Amino acid sequence: MCPICKDVFGLVEGDQPKGTMKWRNSPLPLPGFERCGSIEITYDIPSGTQTNKHPNPGKMYTGLHRMAYLPDNKEGNEVLKLLKKAFDQKLIFTVGNVPDHRSRKYGHMERHPPQDFYLWWTTEFWLS
Repeated sequence: MCPICKDVFGLVEGDQPKGTMKWRNSPLPLPGFERCGSIEITYDIPSGTQTNKHPNPGKMYTGLHRMAYLPDNKEGNEVLKLLKKAFDQKLIFTVGNVPDHRSRKYGHMERHPPQDFYLWWTTEFWLS
């Protein structure tokens, strides 16, 4: 990082614990995207011991298994590529932090932004 302008140069890598991100296409649509199927993302982060990159090195942390969903359309696939890039750079999860992906296919979505806004925001955030 440049100490004067704060621009970041090179590969940015976070402190995300080891884990996997897998996805599959489903023919089932998401609410608001009835004209296409969906992409089901599965995140698995096993329990482990915090490293020097984490808040409490040497202490145990509890792993997680999370599902997230995107519409299987152009925008959803663009966001999937960005999420994969962020995951590979260890930027999505950190000890004590769970991202705000759409984590339910159906039901009450009060805590989540409208899906089209989320797709736009994610794309703008990761491409800027």
